[in-house]
Parts: sequence; structure tokens; C-alpha cells
Amino acid sequence: MAGTQSEAARGVPIRMSDVVPFPLSSPVAPVPGPRSGDVGGWSERAVTGRPVDGRVVPPGGGPVRVRPAGIVTIDGPAGAGKSTVARALAERLGWQRLDTGAMFRAVAWALEISGQGFDAAGQVVPETVRAALAGLDFRLDANGVPVVDGRALGAAELRDPTVEARVSPLSQVPEVRALLRDRQRAFAAELLGRGVGLVCEGRDMGTVVFPDARFKIYLDADLTTRAARRARERGEEVDRVRVADELAARDRRDRERAEAPLKPADDARIVDTTGLDVEQVVSRLLAIVAPGIVAPGDAAGSAGEGPR
Repeated sequence: MAGTQSEAARGVPIRMSDVVPFPLSSPVAPVPGPRSGDVGGWSERAVTGRPVDGRVVPPGGGPVRVRPAGIVTIDGPAGAGKSTVARALAERLGWQRLDTGAMFRAVAWALEISGQGFDAAGQVVPETVRAALAGLDFRLDANGVPVVDGRALGAAELRDPTVEARVSPLSQVPEVRALLRDRQRAFAAELLGRGVGLVCEGRDMGTVVFPDARFKIYLDADLTTRAARRARERGEEVDRVRVADELAARDRRDRERAEAPLKPADDARIVDTTGLDVEQVVSRLLAIVAPGIVAPGDAAGSAGEGPR
């Protein structure tokens, strides 16, 4: 087992029957640390009929061999469903979620409040951004929530339309990306050191920030679908054509920027979420992730079976 490469890692399609979906409200089994005598990177967790890392153990119980915690990266354009899906997947796995887009919005909010970083026309001024970063008190709390000058930021600050409009040009400043990349890696290292896995979402998670992540996902959807989702998020009557135009412009900027352009990692699994609901997308991601976490033969419905 120690030398077996998972099907997800090899890029072989995983059958949906390999995963037993369960409701978002289902409890996740506790994650103890590896026991002495663990071999080949697998540890044993004794559970009884409860979800474990995307699989369900039969009511009869028995030990389930589970790989140590790792990182799942979810990249993709705005409106592809990254935030909703990452939150649900992290809950299913019992792992921590990190919304890196919120980190960029937090920096944009701080600059907007201070009146720094942008000129009167709303164009980013890199020199003033760099000066502002030098005095910025920015950190993540234990749950990955951005904290600026001691203030934890929520949707009211981070989803403000003016703040969101600042994010894309701000993300092209190398010093901003470097600052947040360091914070993201430090956050992940602290979690993994405690045996807690991480589901992180963004635009360059699998290509730049965590290029060695065990699982890399790229979510996408057609522009009409993404515009409809973004309009619903704003909770107001908006012109979806205008929203679609805004997203298309954002796509171009993100894909054409010199610093960490938006694109799938070479080894990412691409999932088109057009026409799919959250449960369907999460099930597809569990089909990719679960076989690389739970040892073959230990999950419900696959007892005694080897790798497919």
C-alpha cells in the first residue's frame, strides 16, 4: 500500500460509486494523530458508521486507514462556485478552508479605507500600494478570517462592490501577491503541523502557492452561469449582461497578467460546474479526493477490493 499511487493522482477517472455522499450536516469523525507503528504514511482511525474523509464506514465499525492531512487547491474564475464548494468540501473532510480571495479583498478594503493605493480615477498606483503594505497590520485568525488592524472582516466589508472592483488591479502588484502568498503558506504549515488538512480556493493555488499540493482542482462554468451566480450573491436587482461584461473583463485581466496568471495547473482535474448544483459538484470532488485519502478496501462498498 505504501507505494500505491492513487487513481486521482494518475488522472484516471473515478467512478461515482467509489464515494458515498452524505448530507452537509453529517458529523465528521474526529481526526486523531498517527499511532505508533503506522506504516507507509497510513494511520488508522477507529470509527463506527460515521463519515471519514469523504467515505462512510459501515455500522459494524472497524479501523479505517487514512493518509495524513494534505492540501486540496481549488482554482478558477469568479462565479465558478469556488467559495461554496470549498466550504462544503472542507466540512465533509473535516478540514480547514481558506478563502484566499477574501485576503485580497481585505487588502483592497484596507487601502480603500486609508485612501491609499489608487488614484482619483480608480487606477492602482503600485508605489503607494507598496508604501501602504509596509505599515499594514494584516493577519489571519485561527479560522482563516482576515484581520486588519485588529478588526476581523466579514461580508459587509469584503463584498462591497467598490472593494471588489479594486481586487483585480491590486492582484497584479507583485508585492501584494508575495505578502499574501507568504501568509497562505504559513497558515497551511501551521495546520499541517497539527495534522489538519486544508482546502484552499483562489486563482493560483495549484500553480504558484501550493504547486506540490496532493489534489488540484480547477472549477469552471460558462459565462452566463457565472454571471447569474454573481448577481444572486449581490442580493439585488442587477443587469446580468453588465455583470457578465464585468466578469469577462476580469477573466481577461486575470489570464493575461504577468504575475501568476489564472490557468489550470498542468496536473489539475478540471470540473465544469455549469448546470450542476452544489451537491453534485462536491460529490465529483470527493470522487477525486477520497481515493487518495482512504486506503482502498477500507471504505463502505469497497471492502476487500484493491485499487480500481
